Amino acid sequence: MLNIDLDYTIKVRLPIIIFTVLITYGCAFWLGTPTRKGYGYEPKQPIAFSHKLHAGDMKMDCRYCHVGVDKSRHATVPSVDTCMNCHATVKAVGRNPTKDHFNYNVHLSHKEGTLGQAVQSILDTKKKFKDENDYFKNLHSLEDPSKIKDILNDIINVKNNREKFVSTYGSFEFQEKELTDLIAKNDRTDEEDKKLVRFMMDELYKIDSYNSSEIKKLTTYFKSGEALKWKRIYRLPKYVYFNHSVHINKGIDCTNCHGNVANLDSMKKMKPITMGRCLDCHRGDYKEFHEGLEEKVVGPESCGVCHR
Repeated sequence: MLNIDLDYTIKVRLPIIIFTVLITYGCAFWLGTPTRKGYGYEPKQPIAFSHKLHAGDMKMDCRYCHVGVDKSRHATVPSVDTCMNCHATVKAVGRNPTKDHFNYNVHLSHKEGTLGQAVQSILDTKKKFKDENDYFKNLHSLEDPSKIKDILNDIINVKNNREKFVSTYGSFEFQEKELTDLIAKNDRTDEEDKKLVRFMMDELYKIDSYNSSEIKKLTTYFKSGEALKWKRIYRLPKYVYFNHSVHINKGIDCTNCHGNVANLDSMKKMKPITMGRCLDCHRGDYKEFHEGLEEKVVGPESCGVCHR
């Protein structure tokens, strides 16, 4: 009987166990590839800087912030002073004509206080103007800023809600000329209609959404003299030498290694930085790295070039 059990274990159970272990290991190894290589690593930065806004929408050159990228080994990250070159004056993100809604970067609060006071201001205004419309339903019980923005954005984005809102609050004596001109205009486009409601909300509820909370944070860093402690996303081993300027000056584009960051609101690791990938590029095997160049750029393949 013992021999039969042992024979069964060796011939049937053991192969099943080995097969199961190998399959489990293989699946775990394959599924864990992004984690091992850091794909998607997206740490929270001290300032919620949007590459999509700056490099994408505004077409800013990468070298304005990463000043060393074409001059030295390190690309460098921007200091507070670099940011304040623009943001000493650029504060009014809410007044951008392309931004007709409350976006993620807007700090929704009352000009004199907190989010709770902003909500109370909205409800007080609603009561004062006898607004019986249902678009503010459940507002008083919300504490999540994003959900409050959703309610306000639904009023802005839905034409029927916009019409009700302007009809209810249009009699308010607004002071800003841009607002009064929009109210007086009879043939407003949808975009102008949205912008009108967005700006009316700012003034009616005394919401401090002109100045991004991130710009305020940046100004605090500047006034205190504290450095911005950006969290590093790409880090090569200490035994690897890499020079940004050599690659940039040969015509290699930033997106080849870092991906199209101009589409990212929050910076993250999009592409692997591995020895194999570097060698493939140096051998001229990566077509994407050489598109648009007059001639194919190849690099040295000797070990001592990168391992110094």
